[in-house]
Amino acid sequence: SISEILKEEGVQVLASKVFGPNIKRMIKKFACILVHEETIELGLDNLKLNYSVILERWKQGSERKPLKV
Repeated sequence: SISEILKEEGVQVLASKVFGPNIKRMIKKFACILVHEETIELGLDNLKLNYSVILERWKQGSERKPLKV
């Protein structure tokens, strides 16, 4: 599955404007971040600015909730 490939590659964070119903499974494996920026560059900048908040969300483990940045 794609999630297994991402885990094998060391991915810890998924960022998207929209998550579908699979978020219930993905949230257990990744920190899911809702990004509302218009461009990828602005979205990445926003992720960098919120790194410490994202890291804390990751540390919550499989009980974490999606984060809006």
